[in-house]
Amino acid sequence: MVTARSNLRRSPEPAIAAPPASPRLHPLDRLRLQLTLDELGPDAAGVRLLGTPASTDGTPRRGAALAGGTLGLGPIAATTVAGRLVLAAAEGLPVAVIGLALATSLTSIERMAARRLASVAGLLVLRSEAAAHRLALAGVPAPLRVGADLAWLYDQAPPVGAGAPAAAARADELLIAGEPPDRVLGRALATHLPAVRATGLRPLLGLWSSVPAADGGNGHASADRAAAAAGRRISLDAPVVSWSDAAPALAAAARARVVVAFDVDGLVLAALAGTPAVVVSDDEECLALAAEVGQPALPPAAIGRLVPSLVGQADGRWDGTANVEGLRRRAAESVALLRLVVASDGPNGPSGPVGTGDGLLLWPHPAVR
Repeated sequence: MVTARSNLRRSPEPAIAAPPASPRLHPLDRLRLQLTLDELGPDAAGVRLLGTPASTDGTPRRGAALAGGTLGLGPIAATTVAGRLVLAAAEGLPVAVIGLALATSLTSIERMAARRLASVAGLLVLRSEAAAHRLALAGVPAPLRVGADLAWLYDQAPPVGAGAPAAAARADELLIAGEPPDRVLGRALATHLPAVRATGLRPLLGLWSSVPAADGGNGHASADRAAAAAGRRISLDAPVVSWSDAAPALAAAARARVVVAFDVDGLVLAALAGTPAVVVSDDEECLALAAEVGQPALPPAAIGRLVPSLVGQADGRWDGTANVEGLRRRAAESVALLRLVVASDGPNGPSGPVGTGDGLLLWPHPAVR
């Protein structure tokens, strides 16, 4: 249980278990994988899900899948992912890709990897319309299916209609979720922290870490050293915490009165915790998501308006939970389609609901194609 106000809607067990995923993954990517496995249930047996250890229990493989993750974080990573899916397809296995994001710009090698990945995927569902646009620019023909971030499957987020708790129920903390994308923005943010403190908010810098939380007893120490080094590099006058798992990050966001997010991960974190946020970004995917979930956004050049925006959010309530429900439905439909592709030929067929794709979006929209 993340916080006392979390609403567990599926089972009495914690929604975040130790995922059977590579500890070097981004904490939210591990959460996305675990949520996909939870949603698939028994149908996960025999599915080779990239990012999780290969099964050694002798279960025949029925399919290979990529769930979540970002293509474009390095040519080696992109070609490795595409290569594994190509090999799976060569073995005659159905291949599915859901919840895929793409970096803002791709190298020529990454664009080639994207085309190879798309060519073997019997199912391809992007995380957002921005991701679909970027994939089309890489040479993958439209139309493309668009679902939602698989992190929206997290079922301890506030239910529809609940909204965020009253401001008085939260700590007077401003959570800065993640490292500013460049030093210029970091320095600009630092100049506004005194004015933030004058409003009664206490800044806290939270940094993602892919260092395992338990690594021979040294994981926490390594993560703490990395966080301290990042804090010195950013030069923000604020305490620094490091998250190598999604649970403490969600707990920190749930305690805060308001969150500053620089990217989709920070925005998703705030929304899952039900906490008001201000987005500082010029990334099209992040801005579109902020508009969809009802969180205000500022371009980096307008950071001078940050303090009044934070005050307005901290004193109010976030009422975007209904929009989050729509995103959850699209994420669940993505997994249901995955089940259809990789589990329909099992001995008993799929054990859970299969998707039709009707709940997903098409990019570009049919009216403008």
